[in-house]
Amino acid sequence: MGQCACCDSRDAISEALKVPAIYGAVLGLIFNLSQVIVPDLLFNPLQLIGTMVIPLNLLVLGHRLASVRITDLSATTLVSCL
Repeated sequence: MGQCACCDSRDAISEALKVPAIYGAVLGLIFNLSQVIVPDLLFNPLQLIGTMVIPLNLLVLGHRLASVRITDLSATTLVSCL
């Protein structure tokens, strides 16, 4: 109840820093901007993993949505349209 907005933002930042995809995106951006040539031995497996990410995320999302119970259809519909 008595938390300040700065405490909430610190918690949000610390939670965001726990996501490994952020480190991968930053590292990829650094490699791209510095024009580092990645050898094929590393590039090919990373490319395969990268092509799996979106389908895997969709599977996880579907699994998570399967456990959601709709209690108020009008509110749920309104929020999903936003």
